[in-house]
Amino acid sequence: MAAMFDASAAQFGGGGFMASQADTGVAMGGPKKFGNQQTMKSVTIKQLAEATSQAMDDQYMLDGEELSNVSLVARIVEAQEAATCLSFKVDDGTGTLDVRYWVDNEESELMQQNKAQWRVDAHVRIHGNVRSFNGERQVVAYSIRPITDFNEVTFHYLHAIFQHEHTTRMNGANPAAPSPMGVKPQAAAVAAPFMAAPAAGGIDAIGDDGLNHAQRLCKQIFESPECANSEVGFTAGEVMGRLNGQLSAQQVKDAVEFLVMECHVYTTTDDDHFKSTNC
Repeated sequence: MAAMFDASAAQFGGGGFMASQADTGVAMGGPKKFGNQQTMKSVTIKQLAEATSQAMDDQYMLDGEELSNVSLVARIVEAQEAATCLSFKVDDGTGTLDVRYWVDNEESELMQQNKAQWRVDAHVRIHGNVRSFNGERQVVAYSIRPITDFNEVTFHYLHAIFQHEHTTRMNGANPAAPSPMGVKPQAAAVAAPFMAAPAAGGIDAIGDDGLNHAQRLCKQIFESPECANSEVGFTAGEVMGRLNGQLSAQQVKDAVEFLVMECHVYTTTDDDHFKSTNC
């Protein structure tokens, strides 16, 4: 199961989203005919790679619905400029993707400012359309905006999870089955909290929920009422303390890192406090 975050995801700490940021500094360009014709969907690059291709060119399906306008958050890892097109390769921790942004021959002052912001290692929000070029999927962007508040990154991933779960349920998918997002809805109550038995095959065996024994125990701690009701969540040390010696410090550390990468938990006030995305 591919990870939603890479090892650098800790810099994306924060549990909220400053809505005012989404309304400022938006750069518009490219093929305007694509904009706002269909619902915008928040996605990860992994989801785009797994979207099914239809017989019609540039028509893709995700979670049982046609995929057209998408919103994604990623880091620019390559940037190239041509006379009428800016080309980027972006990475969101789940994969890499080529992005194209068409420009006019006459460059405005605003475009010069935008190009200075769209630099390598900059984190940006991209709105665009899924297209195919030379057999490779890419996004033709009509909006690229630099991210200045990394709470927006957390918000994006949570929103992508919510849209995926909501859409699959609406389209009749089995909610108990593992999803492409790496998230599986859990039962609201756990009969014996924090004492789940290892899956058949040993403590490191992967169960039907996609987790091993250590990951499952830590996930249950993060889903406990105590953590859910805490404003800042739990640290790995607090999780270890509540497990009463069932796991070593390294096992807890590895499990928490996995849960972050699979977006079962997210950072809150800093890189050491976590809360469950299911609470």
